[in-house]
Formats: sequence, C-alpha cells, structure tokens
Amino acid sequence: GLCLNLGMAEDACVQTVTNALKELFNHKEKLLSMTSRGLDMVDGKGLRRVMAEIIKNLNLTVVSDSSSWINDYIPRLIEKWREVGHSVNWIHKVDEIESGDCVFLLGCSQILQENIISKNCHNLVVHESALPNGRGWSPLTWKILEGESKIPISLIEAALIIDGGDIYLTDNLSFNGTELVDELHFIQAEKT
Repeated sequence: GLCLNLGMAEDACVQTVTNALKELFNHKEKLLSMTSRGLDMVDGKGLRRVMAEIIKNLNLTVVSDSSSWINDYIPRLIEKWREVGHSVNWIHKVDEIESGDCVFLLGCSQILQENIISKNCHNLVVHESALPNGRGWSPLTWKILEGESKIPISLIEAALIIDGGDIYLTDNLSFNGTELVDELHFIQAEKT
C-alpha cells in the first residue's frame, strides 16, 4: 500500500503512468492512505542525513571578536559541528585564519582583506538586516531603537565591499518588545 506497481520497467509506457495517476486522482482515499503509510515508514530526516554525508569532515573556522557577547553561544555551535564530524577552529583575529572550507564571522567587526578571503571556499557573515538594505554596523540595535519587532537576518558571503557579498539565506528575528539585552542576544544567537 505504499506505492503502485506499474509492472516491469521495460513494459512501462506513458499511458501506463497516465492511467495510474488518473486512478490516484479519482480515488483520493487511496492517495491519502498511501501518503499516510509512506509517512509512517520514514522519519522525514533523509535529506539531513544525505547532506551530512555529502558535507562531512569540513574544515571550519569561527571568528569572533574576543569581547563579543556571542562568544557565550559559540561553544555549543562548535560542539554540534564536531558531533557530525567537522574540524572546527575558533579564533578572534582574522589574520589567524588558515586555509579551509568555510569561515563563519560571528560577532566579528574585523574586515577581511582579499588575501584572507581567498584562503577558504566560503567566508560567511550573519547580518541582521534585509541586505542590501541596512548595511553597516549594529543593524539589530538600530532596528530595535526604531521600534521594530520583526527584524530580518541574512547569511551572506563576506566580500571586499562591506555587506556586499552574495546573500544565501534570509529569515526574521521576532521580538515582542519587552526583551532585555540578554533575551535579545539569546534569540539572535539561536537564529544565527
């Protein structure tokens, strides 16, 4: 009851597939039953397992300013990455970046020069704005001071032009307006 048997592959044709699809569309209860049985057979985490196999054993570097608040959260991130087999180095100065696969600049106000950027395949920055709008330092602070409660967050490639690299992911941070600084940092760190 998980799938329809269309016979031998060499005997299958467009009409066979068309007829099978029509049968499913005309018998919604059968389609729903197959869907339900299929969901019972899998955990929905196959993509995550495949991706873990594809990208395992990466050489990662985290760079944060030594005084950044996010340093309280970085050890947990590093532990998770190491659990899945990545090698992780955590430093506080961009001139200590070595060659590898990916650098994550988290709570880092230092600017990368071309000779540093070229050492890794990716140099990623988490920026709290809907880039290209909101470029610059401390965008989260400015948005909060402006009374915003839904603040964009972007994962971008570090580039020679500050906040000018490719944008890979965007999401939002949501606040209710009563958070204290530690609560703001926790929400930001979790999303990061």
